[in-house]
Amino acid sequence: MGQTKALLPFKKQTFLGHLVSVFQAAGIDEIVAVGGADYEKIAQAVPEGCRLVRAEDWALGMRASLRAGLRALPLGPVLLTHVDRPSVSVKTIEKLLRCNELNDSSPRIPCFRGETGHPVYLPAALRSRLLEPDDRPLNQILEEYSPVMVEVEDADVLLNINTPEDWRALCEREGSAD
Repeated sequence: MGQTKALLPFKKQTFLGHLVSVFQAAGIDEIVAVGGADYEKIAQAVPEGCRLVRAEDWALGMRASLRAGLRALPLGPVLLTHVDRPSVSVKTIEKLLRCNELNDSSPRIPCFRGETGHPVYLPAALRSRLLEPDDRPLNQILEEYSPVMVEVEDADVLLNINTPEDWRALCEREGSAD
């Protein structure tokens, strides 16, 4: 992208600010963002209600950031997303959180028309496993725990903003051409 994704303008906020407001609207009180290479830049713009922690070993990859975030949160389940997926709906988050009929020891992954996306619900039982060093992608590890696929009506669970073109298209679609 050529710039810090967390700070990209979106809907009169930043990607991070918008995600924090969506998570708060869904009733999530404890929100932790993890910074690595751009920690200092992000620290200057952390939205209220969000705590920023540093992944000292960020160069090792996304799993290092996940471990830093898990260590910063109290015991319990975690809802995980990437900052470059800013447009998930409150309704989707609420559905992932309230699947009471599901076994709480299974991860929950949102699906839109059969394709999996984010955010991902990580049960408390997985915490110790996810804190272990492991270079495999998270989805491979989650497969070991029989994840529950939660069908949602939110195509944005699939949206991943990786290029300036992706960002412009999202802003145009949302009417927030910042």
